[in-house]
Amino acid sequence: MRRQDEQAIPFGDFLDAKFFLDERSLNDSVRQVLVDECHARGRLSCLDLGSGTGAMIRRLLRWFPNLDLAITALDQDPDLLATARRRIVDELRNADLVVKDKGSWLRGESIARTVNVEFACCRIAEFNPPPARYDLITAHAVVDLLDPSAVRCKLEEWLIPGGYWYASLNYDGGTFLFPSFDDPGFEQELLDRYDRSMEERRVEGTATGGAHSGTRLLAALATPDWNTVAYGSSDWNLTPLRNTYRDRDSVCLQAMLGFIRGEGERGALDPARLACWTATRSRQLAAGQLGIIVHQLDVLARFRPSVKAPRRSAED
Repeated sequence: MRRQDEQAIPFGDFLDAKFFLDERSLNDSVRQVLVDECHARGRLSCLDLGSGTGAMIRRLLRWFPNLDLAITALDQDPDLLATARRRIVDELRNADLVVKDKGSWLRGESIARTVNVEFACCRIAEFNPPPARYDLITAHAVVDLLDPSAVRCKLEEWLIPGGYWYASLNYDGGTFLFPSFDDPGFEQELLDRYDRSMEERRVEGTATGGAHSGTRLLAALATPDWNTVAYGSSDWNLTPLRNTYRDRDSVCLQAMLGFIRGEGERGALDPARLACWTATRSRQLAAGQLGIIVHQLDVLARFRPSVKAPRRSAED
């Protein structure tokens, strides 16, 4: 049997495992402003960028239980979208909606409301919806993979005037492990390499939000056409209580150790010291002693163009 530190966590399983961790970590004040700002509308048209297994869409269904919703789930991974579809069907049924499978989209109906969820499997660069279609665009833990300024330009085409962009869990340059490691210099070198790998990442030759995606997102929104309505920390706190982890935090911790170790291997750090680090941190995880805190930011912004954009028609 493989040791715990050698076991790879499939990415889809990691996304599922971190659902409750993300729930705990979302900035409640930013989320509440979003709900308050949007709740007065009788209907919301939403786009979720990088939907993965549909976590943010399930949240929207819970946050707006009385609104008609039209949601587009956008992701380039068909397997993740298939999982998202199953999870969303369950969520709709739990909300006492009758679910109808319409092929590329789902319809949930009750006497009081209608929810439509469309699934689009493509890259953001290939996505081409009608202009000024969406009231709300969400991006959960994906801005580090995007160029914030480039995606802002896309959103300016897709949002209605007065529409919102809610970007949550944007990594912002801080991963801290506890307790202290016997070789703190090596661990810092390893964590620096972990952050640097995000800084060096290129998508189609373009830099991304990287290891400071929260700060870079706020900078990208500092234009006359945008108003940053609310922002705040949404740090991950994967620390044990009485040597016991909450929810599925142990799975998340195991995955995090794998991500960090992998960057150490790719960065050609000393193999013996890396093996010692991995073994020590894995033993601490198994004993319920390992903790990780990750610094992140949530951002809510409103698109207020100085030149009035065309509004969507009633048929859109």
